[in-house]
Amino acid sequence: MLFLARLDMVFVIIAALVLLGWVGRAQPLAIRSRQFAWLLLGLACVAAPYLLHNAIQSGDIVPVSGRLKSAFPQVALFSHGVPPIPAIATAGMLVSLAASLWLWQCARSRDNLTVLLMGWSIGNLLHWLHTLLFMKWGILVSHFASYWVPLIGVAPLLLKASAQSQRFWQGWLVGLGVMAALIWAWHDVHACYRLRFLSPVHWRTSMYNAALWARQHTPLDAVFGMTDSGIFGYYSGRTVINLDGVVNNREYQQYLYRRQLGEYLRRNRVQYLVVYVVPDLPRFPTPSQQGARYADVYRGAYRAFRFCAHARMYGDIPSDEIILYRPNEVYRERHIRGMLIIWRISE
Repeated sequence: MLFLARLDMVFVIIAALVLLGWVGRAQPLAIRSRQFAWLLLGLACVAAPYLLHNAIQSGDIVPVSGRLKSAFPQVALFSHGVPPIPAIATAGMLVSLAASLWLWQCARSRDNLTVLLMGWSIGNLLHWLHTLLFMKWGILVSHFASYWVPLIGVAPLLLKASAQSQRFWQGWLVGLGVMAALIWAWHDVHACYRLRFLSPVHWRTSMYNAALWARQHTPLDAVFGMTDSGIFGYYSGRTVINLDGVVNNREYQQYLYRRQLGEYLRRNRVQYLVVYVVPDLPRFPTPSQQGARYADVYRGAYRAFRFCAHARMYGDIPSDEIILYRPNEVYRERHIRGMLIIWRISE
C-alpha cells in the first residue's frame, strides 16, 4: 500500500527486502527463497493492477507525472543544477538514519520492527540521492514527508536507552530529532496561518476564490486551462485541463513537442486560461521573450502577454506561444506570491 500511496516508496520496499535477506542469511536457501516468493507475490498482487492500468493507458508502467519530473537515467544534477531539497528534510533524513543505525547496533535480535525502521531509513537515503541526481522539476516539501516516519518509532526506544545509560549522545540525538520535527511543525503551522489570515491571500486561497468566481460567472460547459489545477478544478465545478502535464497523457506532451499548444486548446474547446503572474520574475519563459514583463502584467499596464507550456518528456522543449490580451482579462486577484489572472481566449 505504501507503493500505491507514493511510487517513490519503492526505495523503502527495496531496502527492507534486502535487509530481510541479510537477516535471514543463516536460514537454508530453500526457506529464504520461499519466503521471498510469497512476499513478491503479495507485492505483485497489490501493485500489478495499477501498473497494468498505466501501461494500457499511456504505454508505460510509470505514470506521466513520474516521467516528467525525473530525468533518469540521465543525471539532472548536471543539466538542471542542484534541486531545491529543503534543509529540514535533509536533517530529518540524517537524524532518522543515525537513530535507526543505533537501534540496529543495539538490538539483541533483528525483529521486524528493527528491520522496518532500518529499511525505511535506508530507503529515505536512496530517495534523497535519487532526488539529488535525477529530479528536475516539481520538488515540494511534501515530497519528503516520509523522512520523519522512522524517528517516530526509534525516538521512544532511544529515550529509554539514554535514560538507562551514561551515553549522553543518545539524548542529544533524540533532542536534535525532536527539534527538527518541531521546526517542521512550526513551518506547517505558519503556512496554515498565512493561508487563513494574511492579506494579500495565500496563493491557494486565491485559487479557491477564483474557483468560486468561475462557478458563479461562467456556464456549466465552460472549459479552463491552467497549471496546478487541483483546487480550482474541484471547487469550480467546471472542466479544467491541467497544462503542466502531470495528469495528462502522452498525447499532450506530443502536442507541446510539435509546438501545437494552440491547436490542443482548440481541439479541447478551452475558453479560459488561468495564469499565476509573479512580479519579481522577468518574463514568462517563452521562446521569443517578446511578451510583456511580469511586473507590467501585475500592474495591468500591458497590451499582450505571451504564455507557453513545456514538453518536459522531451527535454523541456517550449511549445508555441499563446498571446493573451489585456482587454480579454475577466478576473484577477492579488496573492502573496503575485497575481492570479484569468483570460478569455475564445468565445
